[in-house]
Amino acid sequence: MSMGTTANDALSDFSDLTISGGEHLPQAPWTDSDLDALARHPWPSIHQDAASLLDELAREPGVVLTLEALATRLGRSSAGVIGTLSKLSRVTHAVHGRRNWPLHWREQGNEYSYALDEAVALSWRGLRGL
Repeated sequence: MSMGTTANDALSDFSDLTISGGEHLPQAPWTDSDLDALARHPWPSIHQDAASLLDELAREPGVVLTLEALATRLGRSSAGVIGTLSKLSRVTHAVHGRRNWPLHWREQGNEYSYALDEAVALSWRGLRGL
């Protein structure tokens, strides 16, 4: 199992940034104020779980992590990370009115991978004091 792949151009093949259930919503870049609102989200389980997931990805922008590698780093099961992403989807759709997460994802075969680009990671780290 690969724990992660560093690739400066790896995000170029993350072409589908839409998450399921929000096809009718716009895809929009995440601004500093959008990320700030997400970081301050009032729902404790979403805030804690999603924030820790984004914290982990923000530590190494551009590093592509498989679902299993991300779960290992977070000390959770893969199912737990999937649950967190599901919660993040609901907030992304309902609160932020968009169809895309602030993170990049792709599916290759039966493997999902995730990464955060440098601009979002820099903003997130600043907001979270990382």
